[in-house]
Amino acid sequence: AHALDALAEAEVVLPAESSFDLEATSSHFDGRLTARFAVRNLLDSPQLDFLGLPIPGRNFQAELEAWW
Repeated sequence: AHALDALAEAEVVLPAESSFDLEATSSHFDGRLTARFAVRNLLDSPQLDFLGLPIPGRNFQAELEAWW
């Protein structure tokens, strides 16, 4: 129980981090069709989650939205 108490009181300090994202959107047919493409963490800088574990670097996202 003592080890769990010490762990509960442990302080995790995360370093400052920044990332550069790029996003593009294109609408067609009077806004009825929209395409989006994004690159998150374009420069692939190292980042940590709230537990201090590394998270994946650069990632790509695509989205297609249609209204009728």
